[in-house]
Amino acid sequence: MQTTAYDLSLFESKGEPKKPRVRVAQGGALRTAQLMKNLRLFAGVTLLLMLVVCYLYSQAVITELTTDLQRTQRQLVAAQSEYDYLSSQMDSKTSLKNVAEIATSQLGLMKMDKSQITYVSLEQESVITRPESGFRRWLDAIGAGLLSAADYLNP
Repeated sequence: MQTTAYDLSLFESKGEPKKPRVRVAQGGALRTAQLMKNLRLFAGVTLLLMLVVCYLYSQAVITELTTDLQRTQRQLVAAQSEYDYLSSQMDSKTSLKNVAEIATSQLGLMKMDKSQITYVSLEQESVITRPESGFRRWLDAIGAGLLSAADYLNP
């Protein structure tokens, strides 16, 4: 009868004890740090690329606006030149010499003589009466006669 208290086989060396299999895992913090570093690098490159694209776009817009400005300035210079030409033409056509020549040749007007000038002095009255022509007096007489005949016929 063997009792377990006297079983010495339990204490015998059985060879090398088995080592437990330990698997070494990469540190989670190290992997996260590497990921954050890559993310910052990507963000920096993206930001730099965006800045370069914005700079190139702004230069293109500036070039386009400069071209438009130059075209508009050329149009302004041409318009000012045309305005100056037309102004000089208008001044030459409306000069007093040309107007007098057109009035006499085309319209048949004549310059005024000194005999046509009448001076009027208004010392006592503020009414000017012109002497009536013969035709006008004749019309006034006929009109007055018709009015008196109408009063006579109308009781």
